[in-house]
Amino acid sequence: MRLLLLVLAISFSAGAAVKKFNFFYSGIEGRNRVYLSCDYAEYQLEKFLTQIGGEKIDVRCSGGIQNGWVSPVSLYSTYEIKDIDMSGEELAIKSDFNSNCFFDTKLLNQLLDKQDHLEVTNSRSGCFRNDSRYFFNINFL
Repeated sequence: MRLLLLVLAISFSAGAAVKKFNFFYSGIEGRNRVYLSCDYAEYQLEKFLTQIGGEKIDVRCSGGIQNGWVSPVSLYSTYEIKDIDMSGEELAIKSDFNSNCFFDTKLLNQLLDKQDHLEVTNSRSGCFRNDSRYFFNINFL
């Protein structure tokens, strides 16, 4: 009986592998300095991971704007990619009203580079200001 339970536990846990993603953002953008809170950084990473098929997402942040002090933002996350076949589907990730173009595009570029189940087909990610518009068109492989 114990052997059967062990085999079942192993087979159910073998579905999707846990992935890790770390990101560091200094906030230095040419002559501009970008200040972020960890709340914003965590929210954006969790939102992007969900959009690309992530689940069981755990995001942690250090740095940012805290108690009157400002430091670079460091994000640490673990997640799994859904075990369903989404090949051939398209996804568009676009800026919204509260987006920070500098941070979001750097985060997305680094995140998408690490995903072997995605291909960026078209993007506009050049930022002139914090509120510049961006988009990424992505295909699932």
